[in-house]
Amino acid sequence: MWRKLLLTVATLTVLVSAAASENPPAARRVLVKYSINENDPKQLEEKVTIPLERILRKLERVTESHSMTTHGLVQIELSFKNGATEDDRATVTKFVEPLEIDKALRIISRSITLVPARLPGEFDQANQLARQSIQTIMQDQRIPGLQIAVVKNDNVVFSESYGLANIENNVPASRWIRFPLNSATKAFTGVAVMQLVEAGLVDLDAPLSQYLEDLPQAWRDIRVRQLLAHTSGLPDIVDPQGAPNGGNEAAAWQAARAQAVNAPAGEAFSYNQTNYALLAQIISKQGKMPYDRFIAERQFAIAGMHWATFGDSYDLVSNAATIYAHTTRGLSHWFYEIPHGLWAGGGIQTTADEVAQWLVALSKGRLISQASIRRMWTAEKLNNGKDGEWGGGWPVLQTTPELQVAGIGGARAAFIVYPEQKLAIVVLTNLAGAHPQRFIPQIAEFYKNANQDH
Repeated sequence: MWRKLLLTVATLTVLVSAAASENPPAARRVLVKYSINENDPKQLEEKVTIPLERILRKLERVTESHSMTTHGLVQIELSFKNGATEDDRATVTKFVEPLEIDKALRIISRSITLVPARLPGEFDQANQLARQSIQTIMQDQRIPGLQIAVVKNDNVVFSESYGLANIENNVPASRWIRFPLNSATKAFTGVAVMQLVEAGLVDLDAPLSQYLEDLPQAWRDIRVRQLLAHTSGLPDIVDPQGAPNGGNEAAAWQAARAQAVNAPAGEAFSYNQTNYALLAQIISKQGKMPYDRFIAERQFAIAGMHWATFGDSYDLVSNAATIYAHTTRGLSHWFYEIPHGLWAGGGIQTTADEVAQWLVALSKGRLISQASIRRMWTAEKLNNGKDGEWGGGWPVLQTTPELQVAGIGGARAAFIVYPEQKLAIVVLTNLAGAHPQRFIPQIAEFYKNANQDH
């Protein structure tokens, strides 16, 4: 009989190996191991707690409901630290098709809270400082809900959520609540373009007319890299509030095409959404699939972003945080519109954990090569030889004394990468006006100086 305990899942290790002795020979053994630490009662209150029996029942239900058969082995092992006895250990085994092992892991990850592994005691001081700082910032800025994830040396070393995803219904901002990335989506679009560059399907120096037809004459010689870096000089397809000009996407395109360009290509940095709407069309045409499917298959799937999706305030997205803003009426709902054709500039909804996983996949070369990353993170040169403000989909915050690049969106979501430090901080909030890019550097300092003894 299983001993009923309230547990916080603290670490996750996944090992996949060949199992030639099993029948059939092609079967593979997958070990998913969770280590549980009950040392900190306060931490238990902040994180999701799951009774051991419930974990086992969930695993049984998800495997049975997906018709998995006895060809490969999936084993869940729960172990306990801090003086736990052998009676506190439990193992449950289920079998799945070898070709469906990845599906099994996705199903399990949706049913049980997972936190990436870290060494005991490593970064504890930095994590505590980050925790205290975030809670103070949330109180000072009156941020309803927030997720944070910290990547150091290609490992997620800190991941927590605070506050409420929906105030009126008292819904906690748990780690699997989806938050919008808004314009931080452009970093994913930048990676997508570099994937097509590596495949020989896109040339950053090519004019738009090489890939898109029926463009206004003044748009045809603009280079792909100038779209990525917002140096195209094109008029914006959205109004100052971010809504499509003319009230809908078709009217917005008609209005943009009728306008004169704001400046010659390469003359100046000028942020707008037209650039990324055109990039979505290039990705769709050269990738031979819709933009959102390309991102899902070539990035979400590879990085293990199983919750990531696309949408805005008007789409029915499950487990999505409600967005708020402080107005003259007090705290109010904040609605934003991103039509399908503009998703490349701001449509992703996901979690801080998943953005962290994506950054790890990027760092490890699982999405694009290191050479492509360097190119993507290099500021685009203007016609006068000076650096622009963006590289290929990423704001370049600074180049000296160390490089800092970012994804920033909606005045409520941000991640900053410090490549020389092998550090990245992801903060997602549901408050328009939170501007997490402004306080992320404060959090980063805790980890730059953290004890890294193994």
